[in-house]
Amino acid sequence: MSFTAETLSYHGATKTVDFKDMAGLDKYFRDLSAKQGQFGGCTSSSHMTLTLNRDGEAVGQISLKDDFCFREDGMVAPNSLKYRLFEKEREQQQTLIDD
Repeated sequence: MSFTAETLSYHGATKTVDFKDMAGLDKYFRDLSAKQGQFGGCTSSSHMTLTLNRDGEAVGQISLKDDFCFREDGMVAPNSLKYRLFEKEREQQQTLIDD
């Protein structure tokens, strides 16, 4: 996945992301970063590498692990946003075909 201030790109497609979603992602990554090294509460983990690019060049990078299963108001995990923007519509279309 690739984020800009207004878009999310996934597998060559790009969708517009609203301010609330981007603020939620920012909160998610900040909270997750603060919890690194602590024991999580999930049976599965997501590993991700965040790379900050400026003018097409990487200027910073951090690796994070999410195994906390925490969701608070306003918090949007990258996978939930990816699902809502790219996969939910396809899943709904598939349901219509199957009916």
